[in-house]
Amino acid sequence: MASLPARSWSDTASGQANTAQAEAATKAAAGVDGLVAHLHHELKITPAQEALFQKLADVMRENAETMSTLAKRRVDAAQTMTAVDDLKSYAEISAAHAEGTKKMIATFQPLYDSMSDDQKKTADEEFREHYATHHHRKSLK
Repeated sequence: MASLPARSWSDTASGQANTAQAEAATKAAAGVDGLVAHLHHELKITPAQEALFQKLADVMRENAETMSTLAKRRVDAAQTMTAVDDLKSYAEISAAHAEGTKKMIATFQPLYDSMSDDQKKTADEEFREHYATHHHRKSLK
């Protein structure tokens, strides 16, 4: 969940887009603890689920840190990057996002499997809301 929104091709050369992307990544990294607390509360994590949830929380924090680091590196190099460097940087961020998502799936699946039907319903709603908030659906239209 702690991830960067996709950038459109038209944003590639824009310094403003690079800065906004880095700011979003930094906020995501700083806000991941709030997201973890929110999910813990909303999902009503039981003592029996606590260890599984902590594994998920650790992956969320690691993902946020990775994305923040990559976005900062991208912004720091924005003024000197060539078009090819820009594409490579974007590919690196995209690959990290994909890898982070795979790690989340691997840690979330056992937690999800342990949830009650009510917890699963809440999780489904939380993830749908996160998905909609990050405007991923617009790119599918």
